[in-house]
Amino acid sequence: MTLDQQLCFTVHKLARQFDQLYRPILTKHAITYPQYLVLLVLWKNDRLTVTEIGNQLKLDSGTLSPMLKRMEKSELIVRKRALTDERRVVIALSDTGRALEEALKNDVADCFAAFKLPVTKESEILIKLNELSKLLNEGSLKNE
Repeated sequence: MTLDQQLCFTVHKLARQFDQLYRPILTKHAITYPQYLVLLVLWKNDRLTVTEIGNQLKLDSGTLSPMLKRMEKSELIVRKRALTDERRVVIALSDTGRALEEALKNDVADCFAAFKLPVTKESEILIKLNELSKLLNEGSLKNE
C-alpha cells in the first residue's frame, strides 16, 4: 500500500492542514489550538472542573494544568479551588475569555466560508469522522 492509501496518514495529514488553517486566526488572538479547544468547551459550559474539561478534550491533567495556568496568566480564564472539595479546581471564563468568543467564531466561520463546502457535505464528513473515532475508541478499550 502507498502512503496515501493509509487511513492513519490521511488523518495525520488532515490534522496538520487544520493546524495550518487555524494558526493565523489563533495567532491573531494570541492563543494556541489546544487553548482554543478549552475555550470552546467553556463557551458551551462555563465553570467546569479540570477533570470535566479533560474528559471532553481527551487530555489528562498533566497536559491540561500547565496550559490552564498559561491561560490564567493571559487572563482568558479564572482558576479557583472548589468550595466543597479543595482538591478540585474549577475553571471559569474571564471577561476577556468570554469577549473573545464572537470574534474567534466569526474569524473561523469566515475562513471556512472560503471553501464553499456545503453544510450537508460538512455534516456528512463530520458524521463519518465521529464514527471512525468511536470505532477506534471501542477497539482500544477492548485491548485494555
